[in-house]
Amino acid sequence: MEQRVVIGGSGPCPAAGTAVGGVALLAILALVCDSVMKVIAAVIDTWYVMILDRLVTGRGSVSNAELDAFDSGYGPTYILKVTIYLVAIVAFPVWLFRVRTNAEILSPIGHRLIRPWVFLGWVIPVIWLWFPNGSWTTSGTPPRPPVAGPPHRRA
Repeated sequence: MEQRVVIGGSGPCPAAGTAVGGVALLAILALVCDSVMKVIAAVIDTWYVMILDRLVTGRGSVSNAELDAFDSGYGPTYILKVTIYLVAIVAFPVWLFRVRTNAEILSPIGHRLIRPWVFLGWVIPVIWLWFPNGSWTTSGTPPRPPVAGPPHRRA
């Protein structure tokens, strides 16, 4: 069941927003852990290339114990890396949709892009170069009140 919280300052709020704190923490932790695992994977891949280089060029012997050590470390590291990546793939869009939902509640003016583009902007080639920024910047900016006064005339 989804946790609901009231968003706003003083007085009654006409709508309730979605809590983003727990999902935000999970998304941040998953993204940080994913980055650390990618660094660890780069170190393991470098070790693998060094072993292959020694095998191919014959500049040194590679013992069976060294190959077994590599094999026993590579499998669990890969499984952990994929698991953390999948958690990040799920947590980040959920957090992003919740933030967008709250921004839509708080913004009476609306947004430049409709809600599905919050996700699609990250996965459609070429579009991902500018749509994530467009959907995010409108979610984080407070609405501007309409300017009062007479309409401007062109000279």
